[in-house]
Amino acid sequence: MLRRIAIGLFMASASGWGASAQAADAATTVIVFDGSGSMWGRMGTNDKDTKFAVAREAIRRALPKLAPHTRVGLAAFGHRRKADCNDTEIVLTPEPLEPDRIMAPLEKFNPKGKGPLVAAMREAASALSKVAGASSIVLIHDDPDNCSQDPCAAAEDLAKISPKLAIHVISIGLSKSDSQRMACVPRITGGRYFDTQDAASLGVAIEDALKLASLETKPPAAGTSVAAEAKPLEIAPPPPPVPVEDTSPPGLKLSATLGPGGPAVLVPLSWKVQRVSNPEGTPPIAATKSATLDVALAPGSYVVDVQHGLVAARQTVEVKAKGKTRLAVVLQAGAVRLSANLQKGMPPLEQAVFAIFEAATAQSQPRAVWTGGADAPPVFLPIGNYRVSGMFDRAKAERNIVVTPGAMIDLPLALGAGRLRVKAVDKDAGPALDRVTFRVTEDDADSADGRREVARSAAAEPEFTLSAGTYYLTARYGQVELRERVLVNAGDDVVRTLLLPISRLALQSRLAGSAAVLDSNVSYRIERLDAKQDAIQTLRAAPKLEMPAGRYRIESQLGGQNARVTREIEIKPGVPATLVLDHTAANIQLKVGGDGARSPLGDVAWDVRDAQDRSVWQTVQAEPRAFLNPGRYKVVAESRSRRGRAEIEVKAGEVRVVEVTME
Repeated sequence: MLRRIAIGLFMASASGWGASAQAADAATTVIVFDGSGSMWGRMGTNDKDTKFAVAREAIRRALPKLAPHTRVGLAAFGHRRKADCNDTEIVLTPEPLEPDRIMAPLEKFNPKGKGPLVAAMREAASALSKVAGASSIVLIHDDPDNCSQDPCAAAEDLAKISPKLAIHVISIGLSKSDSQRMACVPRITGGRYFDTQDAASLGVAIEDALKLASLETKPPAAGTSVAAEAKPLEIAPPPPPVPVEDTSPPGLKLSATLGPGGPAVLVPLSWKVQRVSNPEGTPPIAATKSATLDVALAPGSYVVDVQHGLVAARQTVEVKAKGKTRLAVVLQAGAVRLSANLQKGMPPLEQAVFAIFEAATAQSQPRAVWTGGADAPPVFLPIGNYRVSGMFDRAKAERNIVVTPGAMIDLPLALGAGRLRVKAVDKDAGPALDRVTFRVTEDDADSADGRREVARSAAAEPEFTLSAGTYYLTARYGQVELRERVLVNAGDDVVRTLLLPISRLALQSRLAGSAAVLDSNVSYRIERLDAKQDAIQTLRAAPKLEMPAGRYRIESQLGGQNARVTREIEIKPGVPATLVLDHTAANIQLKVGGDGARSPLGDVAWDVRDAQDRSVWQTVQAEPRAFLNPGRYKVVAESRSRRGRAEIEVKAGEVRVVEVTME
């Protein structure tokens, strides 16, 4: 994706970016298809099919007739988003002819947006900039560019940068004036113009244009005809152009380069033009965002400002009295295309993120000037020193770069990392476990326990990207924990399956003499007896626990008082166990008796103390109920003005109401 986006940004020189040069004996073409919303229209009252459908079917018929070694690509515009003048895309890079490959994306097209025709034409030209043999563009459209771009100016730029590139234009149902506007493109580039007004002529035009594109030399100039099965033509070089006086109205034709003498920058730039004599703060005479600017101006002195991201330049220019004054503004900048991979030579990582910092000085710390993802276009930077950081997951790499005027730096960052993919399974039962917490740690002398956590995940089968090194992988499932040492080398794809020794323990509590399992008001404390392990507690009435095999002390508490029972159990590896704890507690309810039950006392505070005079139950409820272990107790009740006490003996399984008389 990064390469596809980057292609559309520059018409690179032979030493710049681009695909490897193709064999000189294979013609290469890119079909630029109009995906704007108007392509759903019909060509005339007698045509039932839409312009989009007619053009697509004509391409389907024409492709099998091309020379088999022809390299064909596909570009489009206006096909993904509404009202977006940046909606252009190299859908398929040029490859040896496979009709089905070209037709597959066209079958899914849904025309919907604006018509950035010129931007798409420039992007397709960029994709062809390093083709050594004959190259061409077949542009199929139904309206002029409606994004304020001049197709003729673009054709002039492309003819200078890529003199071997021919552009054939197939216009669908254009008015006479619009047709004249578009005819300049093939005339300037040595292509052929097809003005079609019905479905039949459109089909013939597409077939003829693609045949021209498949020729192994640059096609003849506009107006010449080509036989259906044309052979390579021998064309004499054109005579040198005769200088023609520019009689157009005065104005400026502006473009920009990264450095002196470099290729034109073909990304949208922010342009502002102002008279030198106008006061500071006066609105500019011209302001737009485009790769180039062609504006009519009265003769005089002007200041041109151009900006793209971090890069800005200003230049003063004198507009002559006749014709357009051309100016290539030098940005004094470079561009950096970023990518990252796990190890040198491996595929780029699509989810990598990057940051660019200004180099630190004695007076300042590094300052981030740009951040972005792997799908970002190349970054324009003023000349200077920078530090580039790339990160993917937990892996990171940094490089220092020097940006010089005109530099186009391709910077793949090798993270020196590998992938660790893990899962945990039950050692005895075998199924994959989905409630496991995985932790990845590494040695760290500065940490209290000598380890530092670098990653954690609760996914069933997580994947970690880690810098090369030694790590400790821990999997925890319930109370079962397993640790394993893992070595990750750069470029490795390490897979670990951890076999957890899980034993399952089910706990239940009952009242003595009852078969019913208590479903509330029960809590448990589990303590390991044969190994150092923190005790655990649970408030679930009938929990099912995953435990390591071993000996345990289990305490069940009924309510919040002293109704407790303790048992010890040995859990064997892989053998499910159930432990039922029977409580001999009594169910006791307290209430005020005598005349205190008939007269208002206000709040009553209860305190129940055991035979050792330890408080086991305190409450301010009016008539509280609780479970108590068998034994003797002293019950004290107090209000603001009265006090009562009673001594009771509680028996196992007893259900009893205790009345206390207030004095």
